[in-house]
This record gives sequence, C-alpha cells and structure tokens, in this order.
Amino acid sequence: MSIILEHLTKRYDGHPVVNNVSLEVGDGEFFVLLGSSGSGKTTILSLIAGLTHTDEGRILLHGRDVTYLPTQQRKVGFVFQNFNLLSRTSALENVELPLLYAGVSAQERHRRAREALERVGLGDRIHHHPNQMSGGQQQRVAVARALVMRPRLIVADEPTGNLDSRTSIEIMALFQDLGRSGITLLLVTHEPDIARYASRVVLMRDGRIQADQRQTAMLAQVPPVSAEETPS
Repeated sequence: MSIILEHLTKRYDGHPVVNNVSLEVGDGEFFVLLGSSGSGKTTILSLIAGLTHTDEGRILLHGRDVTYLPTQQRKVGFVFQNFNLLSRTSALENVELPLLYAGVSAQERHRRAREALERVGLGDRIHHHPNQMSGGQQQRVAVARALVMRPRLIVADEPTGNLDSRTSIEIMALFQDLGRSGITLLLVTHEPDIARYASRVVLMRDGRIQADQRQTAMLAQVPPVSAEETPS
C-alpha cells in the first residue's frame, strides 16, 4: 500500500477537525478527497505530507511508519493551490530548489530540473519567470518541482482552484499521465467536476469519511480552441 492511515485524529482548540479516520490507498492509485471547506480534507493531506502532526493514530507511507518524521524524510511531492513559486527566479531555478536543499550538485540539479520541466511540457519555458507564464504554466512548474525529487507519492491541495475550466482540464490530464507512470496521486478538491478525473473518491464531512467510491475515471480531454479564443 502507498498510504495507510490508522485512526487519525487531529484537534484544534479541542475540536476534532479529523476524527478517527482510517484509510488505505494502493500504489499507483489516483485518489481524491472531496469535501467542502472545514470537512478535514486539507488537514489529512497536511498530516500525510508532514506539514502538521497528528494527535492520535499512525501514518504509513509505502510500508514505513512516518507519523513523526519531518516532511523532508517522507519523500512526498507537494503541489499547492497558489503555486508557491519564487517570483524573481526562473522556472528552472524554482524546480531546482528541493535539490539545492538536498545538497545535489549544480550539474545534476540542472539536468533533473530540465528533465522535470520537459516532462510537464515546459521544456521551452525553462528560463521564464512566473510573471511571464500563465496560471496553468505556473502550476506545471509547481508539478515539475514536486516531481524533481522522484517521489512515489504526490499530494496536491486544490491544484485547479486558481485556474479556469480549460486550464483545469489540462492540469488533470497531466495528473492522469503521471498516474499512468505509476506515481500515487492524492488530490484534495471541493469540486465534484474535478473529482470525476480520479479513479477513487472519498467524501469528507465534519472530519469523517462519509463515502468511499471507486469509479471509472473520466479521461481529461482538452477541448479545441474556439475561433473566439484564437488570437487575431
């Protein structure tokens, strides 16, 4: 199993925002936590990534107990809703950052960052800064940054929240492609339309699992550009 959660509980000010949640996610699964604000879905993602720690329960990733390990030892790639890119650095430099912190040599950093950007379709944008890219391109840089450490698990917090509908489909197509390569994907969203692109959806409400459903994922197909959208 890629992820095993055992009786997780997280409280804030004495109130359980995650309440005795147990869950198993298989290797290579494209999995969505769906719920409204306050349902506990983002807290679960943060617990898995090590951004916060559980009050009760255990977290196992790929068979290893990581409950109290720091984020950098969990080998999890993280994609944020707001991209979290450094505005004064290029796409290549943004993607290199995790490798820099890990002490990887400059030559190897450049090679792996370029490889990750090419994988997300931005091989021709490596020297662009965030303000020179669209929202969808910035999110692709964020995905490349998550990929560069070669994780077996990527978690994404509302990755389409700041994108229009067409660009959202492009990002979901990218996630589906990554899933086909064997990476386990855990995505948090409040949008049922986005959840349709995953093979499994868990509905969260008030810190608990309300439903757990496997489904045939909708293929993310980007619609053709209309005449109105084509630049003159």
